[in-house]
Amino acid sequence: MESKKNKGMSIFARIMLFINICCIAGLLMVYVAARVNPQQFPLLSFFPLGYTYLLIVNVLFVLWWAIKKRYLAFLSVAAILLGISFIPRYAQVNSHHFDEEQLLKIMSFNTQVFNVYVADNRNQAPGMDSIFATFQQEQPDILCLQEYYLEDPPHQVDIHKKLRDALGDVYIDDSQVINGGRYSRFGVATVSRHPVVGSGLVFRSSRGSNSGIYTDLLIGNDTVRVYNVHFESIRLNASDYASLPASEQNEGQLKQNLKRISKKVYQAARLRGAQVAAICDHIATCPYEKVILCGDFNDVPASYAYQQLHNLLIDSFTESGNGLGLSYAGKVIPAFRIDYIFHSDAFQSKTYRTLKALKVSDHYPIVSCLK
Repeated sequence: MESKKNKGMSIFARIMLFINICCIAGLLMVYVAARVNPQQFPLLSFFPLGYTYLLIVNVLFVLWWAIKKRYLAFLSVAAILLGISFIPRYAQVNSHHFDEEQLLKIMSFNTQVFNVYVADNRNQAPGMDSIFATFQQEQPDILCLQEYYLEDPPHQVDIHKKLRDALGDVYIDDSQVINGGRYSRFGVATVSRHPVVGSGLVFRSSRGSNSGIYTDLLIGNDTVRVYNVHFESIRLNASDYASLPASEQNEGQLKQNLKRISKKVYQAARLRGAQVAAICDHIATCPYEKVILCGDFNDVPASYAYQQLHNLLIDSFTESGNGLGLSYAGKVIPAFRIDYIFHSDAFQSKTYRTLKALKVSDHYPIVSCLK
């Protein structure tokens, strides 16, 4: 027998309720995915990618049911409140103003190998001058680079010289780059104005140059450990991007392309789970109080990777960011915040910026000033 509260519901309202329940279930799966290692259940890693959309739809359902004066609005309200801590990871309103010259300025940037493969002469790669001009303008104390490119020995382009021309007499830790050919080396690199007193490799992907390193810097009388990470990429290629517009495909092609792309997301999530565990274990045994972690997580703030590091460190964006902080600049996949600067509680983040004026990579540089 129908309850009195459901008796007066129209067919349309029942359909809306069903859709609402599905969206609530999706939101709850996001919360679960943030706490379950994708090595165990990699399919859960798809849900965090849709968090913002699920949140918006649930907010709209709250408004819709409220207008209809239905008690069912509390279903979405409860689901949203259950994950209320996720919202500040995606949007912030801060208006702090500090003199950045008096603070420790950190920059993190996925360079997309400085676009060297776009030009015949790698020293004339489009956008390369803009990248180093930005470094020169910002003058970071610590610069963490992902998808870093180096020629050893220099053949067409001398990255070390360009870095020192832009930043002065800096220390460059790129000791863990991997061989990609006769001259080419790839990986991550940490550049610092402060002396390097130790460094090492934390993890390296079995599929390429994604890796995580640590660099110990002597800043004043303190040793600060800086982690620079590039977690596993999904590795979408040109044909994957070309297949994303669904309107240009028949049903069979669409299913085949979605299956291929989903498999890549699935595989990357599993590898990221192991890489995140390696970084977290390393941080847990760090002998220094002052820790900074920068990098391209290839994952969103509702992900397992973010949650695990959030358990240990503080996200600079949530302390001093403003707006949405979107750092992925891809033209096909929706914009996400997938680049981060974290720090231990020995620091405070006073400013946080995304440098959207530099449009030469599929990522924007991010800058945070710590005290």
